[in-house]
Amino acid sequence: MNQIIVGYHVQATGVITLNEELDSYILVPPEACLVWPAGTGLALRDWLRGRGHEPEMIKLA
Repeated sequence: MNQIIVGYHVQATGVITLNEELDSYILVPPEACLVWPAGTGLALRDWLRGRGHEPEMIKLA
């Protein structure tokens, strides 16, 4: 399966609308985020730390 993960941090109101470019979405509270030791996982870790959270690091298989 090929996937592209696009993450946004915005303060917004309204309804998220799905279409041919957005098949699904998941809202994850910062305190529930897990990070991984590479690429975007490290960027997410840094973003979470900047907001006062120390996320759990998962191991890549």
